[in-house]
Amino acid sequence: MTMKKIKDSLSDFIKLNNEIKKHQKAYHNDDQPVISDEHYDLLCKKLKTLENNLDVDHKSALENIGYKPKNIFKNIPHKKPMLSLDNVFKKEELENFFSKVKQNTKTEAKSEDSFLYSVELKLDGLALSLVYENSNLAYAATRGNGLIGEDVTANILTINEIPKTLKLKNSSNRMYDLPRSSVIEIRGEIFIRKKDFVLLNKKQLSNNLKVFSNPRNAAAGSIRQLDPMVVSNRPLKFFAHGIGFSNPDILKKIRNQSDLLFWFSSLGLPVCDIKKSFLKADEVYNFLDHIRENKNNFDFEIDGAVIKLESLNLQKYIGNTSRAPKYSVAYKFPSEIVETKLLQIDIQVGRTGTLTPVAKLKPVQVGGVVVSNASLHNEDELIKKDLQIGDTVLLRRAGDVIPEVIGSVRRSERRKSEYFVMPKNCPVCGSLAIREKGESVRRCSGGMNCPAQKTQALIHFVGKNALNIDGFGEKLVVQLVKKNLLNSFADIFKLNVKVLASQDRMADKSARNLIEEIEKAKITPLDKVINGLGIRHVGERTSYELAKKFQSLKQLSEASVEEFESTNDIGPIVAKSIELFFSKNKNRNSIHELSEIMYFKTFDDSKKSSVKNSSINKKNKLFLNQNILVTGTVNSLSRDKLKKIIENSGGRLSKSVSRKVNLVVIGKSAGSNAQKALALGLKTI
Repeated sequence: MTMKKIKDSLSDFIKLNNEIKKHQKAYHNDDQPVISDEHYDLLCKKLKTLENNLDVDHKSALENIGYKPKNIFKNIPHKKPMLSLDNVFKKEELENFFSKVKQNTKTEAKSEDSFLYSVELKLDGLALSLVYENSNLAYAATRGNGLIGEDVTANILTINEIPKTLKLKNSSNRMYDLPRSSVIEIRGEIFIRKKDFVLLNKKQLSNNLKVFSNPRNAAAGSIRQLDPMVVSNRPLKFFAHGIGFSNPDILKKIRNQSDLLFWFSSLGLPVCDIKKSFLKADEVYNFLDHIRENKNNFDFEIDGAVIKLESLNLQKYIGNTSRAPKYSVAYKFPSEIVETKLLQIDIQVGRTGTLTPVAKLKPVQVGGVVVSNASLHNEDELIKKDLQIGDTVLLRRAGDVIPEVIGSVRRSERRKSEYFVMPKNCPVCGSLAIREKGESVRRCSGGMNCPAQKTQALIHFVGKNALNIDGFGEKLVVQLVKKNLLNSFADIFKLNVKVLASQDRMADKSARNLIEEIEKAKITPLDKVINGLGIRHVGERTSYELAKKFQSLKQLSEASVEEFESTNDIGPIVAKSIELFFSKNKNRNSIHELSEIMYFKTFDDSKKSSVKNSSINKKNKLFLNQNILVTGTVNSLSRDKLKKIIENSGGRLSKSVSRKVNLVVIGKSAGSNAQKALALGLKTI
């Protein structure tokens, strides 16, 4: 291989490695997959080929099990790695799995009867680990990166069907209680039933909140809520399916997977009762076909089936790779494909100006869902699939999640002059749409002058990964932009109760509550503000590194490309993008306006007051940076008076019980908030 080919291959490896990491984050952390499992597996196989050819000394995304945990929850190490599963999509691949298992266990297996396989449903939910110590639930964690997960114990405690104590429900000579001084990790899946998902989205709509795209997204998003009270109102369910770590004597009577699930059920853990065991491969295939044909009839979403050796001894003998067990695979069903008509191709303009073609389709049911829209991604994809308005096209829900137009099967009779071509100007503002060299997308050059970009940028700025202003939803942003009431980030802080109360679905009380949330957002961590600016190529991690280095927006906006490049995890492309953003007068003016209004908490603020120009002296900082909730009456003081006392002491008056509350003051005739606070174990006086 020539030096040029090696250099090109290495460049391809790094690019593909980063792309796969983005997809891992999208699925495991953001709960928003953007490609199908089949597509993801193809990318992984391509990376593996490059890796083998190059013999590179570079950490590969293929070594990752999940994705690094988010910083918003406490990190907690798993007692035993929480591995993923290798995927197979064809029966030939499954046959290969059976052959490998037999080859790897031939010295241990006593007969053909040893090769009994369990076939279980693969729920499309969020993987969870429950750790019980001395039979009591000690903590719960998400998969995270497989070694370290997110501590979501407070949220899991709100799910009634997850037992807080494991105790044998029915006496049986086959089953037994956990021994004393026991430690056991129960592995399972958090999910939402289909009927509950429909009701949840109806509730979200009625409360003017964003609806969830699918049950998995809803389940994963719910578990990652910071407020357990929100989680308690979500219809979350749990099925146990396996064990991580356990004391050696715990599984003394458990010989196989069927016994394990029976034992779980006897201890009060919910399990899925759709499971069978087979000796012959043909029987496995027949049951897989049965599952696929009936998958839309199940009351929960599945994305395949799990095939594993029944014998726990053989499971232990065959072991794992660094990322997946060798005794088990996930069999993913091929996506259902249907025909429909391409009615129109619309162009959507995103937050960074990307022009995305979207197929408007004759509504058709596929994978149990009625689909009428599908992204066509970019100009190259459109040309590659040779799609034209009026064509009969093939459609599938990739991975049973994302609608995807595969291609055309019957051409329309349109003349070439009527063929669809990507616009050279933005369809929203008319600005030039530029396609830069080496890119597959066109971008509107209008920036915040483009209403579409402006709207998406403002939605992002008030969203959970930036200022996180509770109650400031997408629909409200759209209304305010259309009425010319919101044109810049700083305009958010110029809104008042009268303006907000006059908007659709906003009453006086809602408006006042939102103004309070906007006021709170004036004090926001610098990295969140940087992320909220929507600088191209700059996400949460890069924002964190920038905030850590530059400590203020002023320093950041005046830095050079060289200074950006010397920042951890930032290369020349990202550095140039940051410089370009701050070189524009409109952006610099926006930064100046925000700096006049907001106080950006930096990494040195643990040694400082978090209130700008605070006049609070040391002797009066009793509640500094504390969230205080008052329930009941306190010495006949009015709510306004209490609020003033708390704020003068450096604190904030909270409206409801949540884990964010640092102290609960319980007065006379206290209501249900007092009981909720005690139940959550909050500090009270």
